Amino acid sequence: MSDPTPVFDDLREESEELDRLVAELSAEQWALATPAPGWSVAHQIAHLAWTDHSALLAATDTDAFHVLVEKALVSPGSFVDNGAEEDRYAGTYLGKRELRALVANPRLQV
Repeated sequence: MSDPTPVFDDLREESEELDRLVAELSAEQWALATPAPGWSVAHQIAHLAWTDHSALLAATDTDAFHVLVEKALVSPGSFVDNGAEEDRYAGTYLGKRELRALVANPRLQV
């Protein structure tokens, strides 16, 4: 098996760079359009946050993951978008650090 450390290092570095890029955004900057049609910066970050949070739940709390999936199925086309405005980056993106720790330590993996 090859050493996954470089991949985890790259993930950490990219995450830290993204943190730096969005740390001081104003409300107007969060609302800026991105190349994805109809998506703002807030939508993009909320999408990343939801994906990381979902992966973390799937690996650590199956019951909570099933609840999340049920909520998402109610409005699959807008579930992530709906949280983009209310949660913003700080509240929703914190799970990425926990997810990085989980995948980097095989003893913690389910």
